[in-house]
Amino acid sequence: MSRVLVSVILAVLLALSLLYIVPAQAQEAPRGPWVDEIVFDSSRPEIGIERLIAGEIDWWHDTIDDPGTFKRIREAGLPYTVSYGLYYELTFNHRCKMDEKTGEIIEPVFPNPSKLPRPEVEGKILMNPFCSRRIREAMHYIVNREMIATQIFGGLGEPRYTAITPNFPDYGRLYDAIMEIEEKYKYDFEKGRKIIFEEMEKLGAKLEGGRWTYKGSPVILIFLIRTEDLRRDIGDYVSAQLELLGFTVLRYYGTSRDLAPYWIYADPDDGTFHIYTGGWITTVVDRDQSGNFGFFYTPLGRPEPLWTKIINTREFYEVAEKLWISNFTTLEERRELMIKALWLSMKDENQRIFIINRIAVWPRRPHVVLASDLSGGYSGAWLWPWTIRIVGQVGGKLRTSMRGILVEPWNPIGGSNWIFDQTIIRATGETATEPDPYSGLYWPHRVKKAEVYVQKGLPVFKTLDWVTLEFVDENKVPDDAWLLFDCNTTKIYTVGEVKTKLDLLEAFGVTPEVANTSLVKVIVYYDENLFHGYKWHDGSPFSLADIIYTFIITFDRACPGSKLYDSAYVRPFKAWFSQFRGFKIIQKDPLIIEYYTDIWYMDAEYSASGAANAFWPYYAQGPGPWHVVEVSARAERDGKLAFTADKAKLLGVERVNLIGGAPLSIVATYVDKSITEKWIPYREVLKEYVTETEAVTRYTNLKNWYSAKGHFWVGNGPFYLERVDYAARTVTIKAFREHVDRADKYAFLAEPPRPVVKIEAPLEVTIGKEAEITVNVLMPTGEPYKSEYIELVRYVVTHLGGRFTELAEFVKEGVYKIKLTEADTSKLAPGPVSIKIIAVSRIVGVPTVEEIVIVARPYAPIPTLTPSPTPSPTPTTPPPTTPSPTPTETPPPPALPPEMIAVIVVVVLVVAGLIVFFMRKK
Repeated sequence: MSRVLVSVILAVLLALSLLYIVPAQAQEAPRGPWVDEIVFDSSRPEIGIERLIAGEIDWWHDTIDDPGTFKRIREAGLPYTVSYGLYYELTFNHRCKMDEKTGEIIEPVFPNPSKLPRPEVEGKILMNPFCSRRIREAMHYIVNREMIATQIFGGLGEPRYTAITPNFPDYGRLYDAIMEIEEKYKYDFEKGRKIIFEEMEKLGAKLEGGRWTYKGSPVILIFLIRTEDLRRDIGDYVSAQLELLGFTVLRYYGTSRDLAPYWIYADPDDGTFHIYTGGWITTVVDRDQSGNFGFFYTPLGRPEPLWTKIINTREFYEVAEKLWISNFTTLEERRELMIKALWLSMKDENQRIFIINRIAVWPRRPHVVLASDLSGGYSGAWLWPWTIRIVGQVGGKLRTSMRGILVEPWNPIGGSNWIFDQTIIRATGETATEPDPYSGLYWPHRVKKAEVYVQKGLPVFKTLDWVTLEFVDENKVPDDAWLLFDCNTTKIYTVGEVKTKLDLLEAFGVTPEVANTSLVKVIVYYDENLFHGYKWHDGSPFSLADIIYTFIITFDRACPGSKLYDSAYVRPFKAWFSQFRGFKIIQKDPLIIEYYTDIWYMDAEYSASGAANAFWPYYAQGPGPWHVVEVSARAERDGKLAFTADKAKLLGVERVNLIGGAPLSIVATYVDKSITEKWIPYREVLKEYVTETEAVTRYTNLKNWYSAKGHFWVGNGPFYLERVDYAARTVTIKAFREHVDRADKYAFLAEPPRPVVKIEAPLEVTIGKEAEITVNVLMPTGEPYKSEYIELVRYVVTHLGGRFTELAEFVKEGVYKIKLTEADTSKLAPGPVSIKIIAVSRIVGVPTVEEIVIVARPYAPIPTLTPSPTPSPTPTTPPPTTPSPTPTETPPPPALPPEMIAVIVVVVLVVAGLIVFFMRKK
């Protein structure tokens, strides 16, 4: 063998070995996230997708619901995922001159002249038909949801009637009841018209020349219509329906930023709108939606006047509050409350009616991967910052776009709740636990483990190994557990102390008694490095003071004697505090706490997460180290700024904004003041957890951060906020390379194992005779789905004479039986029978629904045998077709890293050279 040939072979072998060595070095996970920098900007969806196709952005961090735009994505061959947690509704202004206790209408007009800046209505007293509960209920019949789903959304949506999301576990649990509601409230324009005409006449309106008038003036309906998505089409359709009913509709178009001042920030008494095209995103798979009734229909939901001025029927509020605080003890009781809330919300409340549940598309370029939540997609996934990366590469810069950005001020307590802002905010902070993007269960993030002790008899289950679950006769609350902070004495009081000072409870407006036991006790063991190397972005070490401060301010904002008291915050606080039983620090370092509550969840992981995050410094709208929250709180105490929109309006000041605008200079003043005064907030308590030197160091860190970055937004997440440009509407975040975690922390999360249901059934059943159906529940790979991961398999039988439902019987792993008794089949009317199977998994939050149709035939007794001609052959009936599973995206082959491409090129060149060499020699 020639020396040249040997050299070539060795070169080839060396190059091939590099194919295995180089990628391993390139894939080493850094501290913090995979990528170095991300720039967010704003685009309309159709423009954003063209930018994506052109390579100007790397992924679209928002939803696509337009069929035409979706077609462009598929034509371009872009990979995408889908989610099910976005939905649209019609929000009604429910206010008029009414009895503030009962809601009885005194006069169907807004209490104040309209403040909408349009000449048609500004300064005029307007009639509001939607303060009538019955007219709001009638709107269900006026809106054709099926038409909207098929014609406007082109199949990228499904009709939604209730507060329960169609693709979430509770929909499966309540499927039979929701089907009845959908049947009752299906589109029937004439029925709706009749109700509305009756009610309008009762309210004193007149139909003149085909148009409604009230006291001689036309009844004008102000319709705020969003323009960034298909809500514009929904708004135009509903406007046309209302005009057919004789109303004069003023269509006021705008983006989220344009319209927010007239609905969510406005006082509904000021008549700035009648209807708004609302949209919501549930950012995690919500395994328990019992709180939706309180959120959407009662003052428990939000602190804005549109919620705080809701007047509920007593019956509905009691049901909604019980569900809000889990005030029930069995699944049967919960089911009864949920069904009652469903019907009452449709009949008596209807401050909003749900229209469509979106099947949202989330596209990206092939070189980018990131976690997509089955509910919230990219923007809703809490783990997107930890999973986003460039394939085959560590580091790098990315750019993305959304339809809105910088919608509201940012502050952790009462700042922006818009998903466009929250998705960026969540990248800058983190909670003690993080939700799984597929199941909605919580994984430990800053926690090692948790022990959950639940009173015997409660239907609680656990799935993940970091949580242990034990049922006990009772959980005794120790007297030395903390129960509350009192703003007047600036002290924390224990359970034992409050037993002798019940007036402390009366001040908060709750029942003046102290419980000795709790339904749930949780012991949380936090990470050992929580106070060692774990830090905020400004360099301040995370400390126990951050947690204690959160405990204190939770009570201070609801304490009537406090300058931070916020009336809009009181009602949700009272609902929580009425079930809170105590909090105890067992060990300071490593931190171990006990948490006692009467709020319980069916998933033990939820209770564990709730305890771990109860006083974790991630507030309602973002992360908040104590020194950052405190300088803002000082501004509110002095009447310079306010955390919430409601309090800001009350004081006539701006809302705290830590990223821009005039509030920055006010906050900066209090940073300097706190340094000079060596300020320790709530000194009576916090002096044991922070020294003056530590406090000054924190304020100085914050001052230096402001000097370097131009803002006061400080978090502890994988990214930090680098730059905000209000003029260009861009936000830049950069990797926080001093984070304690590495980028591959959540690499174990694979594709969602959604159950596959296959049904084996006879083609027909005989009425009055037993029948049996086999249901196979499988993993996507074909193996049986483990029963420990299945919550329920329910079947719903619908026939021409009615409907009935029951749970399927477990036979063995992956196999369930439906046994229709003689009594069951005797209920069937002759003809087609639909059997729907609903499988609810514990590890994937989206239920699987499959349907077959069989035939019910009357029972015919066998006649006495008599000679008869030979029968003709009976045609064979073809078996029913089983619906094909929904196609899922085939992942593109992973892109090769640059190093590997270079090596392959070298190999090709060497081999080519070898061939040329021997050909020449020959």
